[in-house]
Amino acid sequence: MKYFKILLLFILISMSFLLVAESYQVPIGTENNTIQLNIENKGEQDISELEVQPENIPKFIDLSQIQDIDSLAAGETDKVKYRFNLNKEAQVDSTVKLKFDIQGDNTIQQTREISLKAAPPQKFKLKQNYPNPFNPTTTISYHLPEESQVTINIFNIKGQKVETLVKNSQKAGIYQKRWNASHYSSGVYIYRVKIENSQGTQTEARKMTILK
Repeated sequence: MKYFKILLLFILISMSFLLVAESYQVPIGTENNTIQLNIENKGEQDISELEVQPENIPKFIDLSQIQDIDSLAAGETDKVKYRFNLNKEAQVDSTVKLKFDIQGDNTIQQTREISLKAAPPQKFKLKQNYPNPFNPTTTISYHLPEESQVTINIFNIKGQKVETLVKNSQKAGIYQKRWNASHYSSGVYIYRVKIENSQGTQTEARKMTILK
């Protein structure tokens, strides 16, 4: 999964904050993105009990702090880091504003807003179905970088088509399609996903196993 790093600069001047607006695009479905907040104490006094608290975090963003700051001496620079995943529930082209409240002893509390736009997946991707082996249902997941005509067919091990799961146009995003194989016998099957869009035609196939 591609790694995206967001670098944000915070400057403390005379015990107050100089803040600049930031906006970033992050593809949905990405993991281990980071937000790094560089904080510099330009004042003449040490800052103690420094806290940076995130707020307004939507459910489709998993945010966790991986580096903290307790205090900053006069003239010192340090950083706070967060790791986040932008999961598939995010809507393509939607924008969310993350808020970070910054406060320390003898400082004025300030709020920083960071705009994150959920960009489409960077390329077509077909994942292995899960669970596998399965009985009787499994889920097929795939990424679409742009609006595409999508066809998903299921074949038996002899190459005979047994079912068409999807045959329609879908917008850019991350999709999941469940297959109920309760009417099929145990064995190896193949699912094939074909997409057609402005980049041409792409096809990928994977094996899966029904185990009853």
